[in-house]
Amino acid sequence: MRAFAPAEPVIRMIHIIDFDDENNIINKNVLLHQVGEIWHISASPADKGVLATCYSKSEYPASGTAAEAPSGVDVCVVCAVRAVCAMCAVRVEVCAVCAVRVEVCAVRVEVCAVRVEVCAVRVEVCAVRVEVCAVRVEVCAVRVEVCAVRVEVCAVRVEVCAVRVEVCAVRVEVCAVRVEVCAVRVEVCAVRVEVCAVRVEVCAVRVEVCAVRVEVCAVRVEVCAVRVEVCAVRVEVCAVRVEVCAVRVEVCAVRVEVCAVRVEVCAVRVEVCAVRVEVCAVRVEVCAVRVEVCAVRVEVCAVRVEVCAVRVECDESPALCPSGVAAPPGDDVKREVWGDRRLGSDGQWSVVWEPTGDGTRVISLADNHLLLWDLQASSGRAQLASSASLEGKGQLRFTSGRWSPHHNCTQVATASDTAVRGWDTRSMRQIYCMENAHGQLVRDLDFNPNKQYYLATCGDDCKVKFWDTRNVAEPVRTLEEHSHWVWNVRYNHSHDQLVLTGSSDSRVILSNMVSISSEPFGHLVDDDDLSDQEERRPEDKSQEPPQDGVIATYEEHEDSVYAVDWSSADPWLFASLSYDGRLVINRVPRALKYHILL
Repeated sequence: MRAFAPAEPVIRMIHIIDFDDENNIINKNVLLHQVGEIWHISASPADKGVLATCYSKSEYPASGTAAEAPSGVDVCVVCAVRAVCAMCAVRVEVCAVCAVRVEVCAVRVEVCAVRVEVCAVRVEVCAVRVEVCAVRVEVCAVRVEVCAVRVEVCAVRVEVCAVRVEVCAVRVEVCAVRVEVCAVRVEVCAVRVEVCAVRVEVCAVRVEVCAVRVEVCAVRVEVCAVRVEVCAVRVEVCAVRVEVCAVRVEVCAVRVEVCAVRVEVCAVRVEVCAVRVEVCAVRVEVCAVRVEVCAVRVEVCAVRVEVCAVRVECDESPALCPSGVAAPPGDDVKREVWGDRRLGSDGQWSVVWEPTGDGTRVISLADNHLLLWDLQASSGRAQLASSASLEGKGQLRFTSGRWSPHHNCTQVATASDTAVRGWDTRSMRQIYCMENAHGQLVRDLDFNPNKQYYLATCGDDCKVKFWDTRNVAEPVRTLEEHSHWVWNVRYNHSHDQLVLTGSSDSRVILSNMVSISSEPFGHLVDDDDLSDQEERRPEDKSQEPPQDGVIATYEEHEDSVYAVDWSSADPWLFASLSYDGRLVINRVPRALKYHILL
């Protein structure tokens, strides 16, 4: 079995997962999707090694609202501009399997009770960033941030980072407790303001370049191997400050410190300062080598204790003041490159291959446009064969679509808002419409592979409905087993009485819809056969079909289940994928399997 899974939340990875059923082993390959964030991925039925992706080059529009966010993304009522969490209570981002995380955002607002991030490499480019968080924990190998304005309000913040680079015009931090563990930290900031009750920093190498820095802290503890600071104006107000540093270098035009208790333990300390003012109740310094170059220095201290092996002071202005610190060279990133054909604009939400044939026709859904593409052209670009558009009031947008395997592959079904529409691909005209198929947004749909007129749909009303497209006034059957939005519905490719659904209630449900299947009496039948039930033999009448209902409920996931699908190689095997990145592979119960086969 092979599965293709995009990695959340900024989805630029394609995980190709091979499942060895005999040895129960899962193998995984990861491809880097450089061109943008993946919204949908699909494999060609003719060649499973050929993939089509729909992607967006940016996350969300800067002026976006909750209504403008792409359908299929959880939109938080608090974070309307850049919504990321379904309930906004707990946010967990695990990027350990995703080696690189890149975010480019005009405006980012986050309101979160608990936030946990585990990431190998994280890069952020943001014009304005505001964070309000009760508890924030970050574990990152390499982190790079470029931000015009950044505001953080956090009760407890813990950061563990190998290398951290920050470039910020204005940064404001309000934090009750902040703990940082970092191997290398580089900060470039025009204006930085920090208000912190307790701050603890453990850093191997720290470099800061700042025009204006203001710190207000009750308790600050720093443990650093090498620290370099370049600052035009620095103001510190601290009740208790403790510093342990092997090598410390400071270059500052104006520095003002107000501290109740200050303790410094440093092997080598070098300071270059134009004007320095210190007000301190108690100051204790232990230093092996200390060099100070200062034009004007004013100290007001009640108690000062210094233990220094070598100390050199110069009262003249510094002859040389470095203007900046060079950024460390970036790591080489291995990139996977493969040939692609780009279909349409950046607003592609879904791509669907023709279910049968040689894999040369593709349907893509872009906003309110239904586009049919021909891939036979010898050139590197696909040719647009025909198209259709939704017309009506408001901002109409397709949310999903499926290509019917029947009728010589001339029909496509699409979902938009609460409606489901059928299209004839030969004329691109609408052939049927269920205006209110669901009470809320329709999330997904799927055709019965064995009965040509039957279609399953699911949506935010927590329901799964089954339709006969010849009579769309009412659904044939309705399931109401889920307690939250139903994201996916999938028919089994061989045994269409088996229907799989995944939901935001973190459950996967396997249902038996035998009464509307092609095998209601244990063998394949056509619709015409069902009309001749009175001609059945007496011994057949005693073999009543099993009842519709839930076969099994799978609760291995701890987060919203966004995708479910059947194996194309084994009809009894299926997989499900949840928001937290967990992939679960299950089997149809053996008793049901033998009941269907025998």
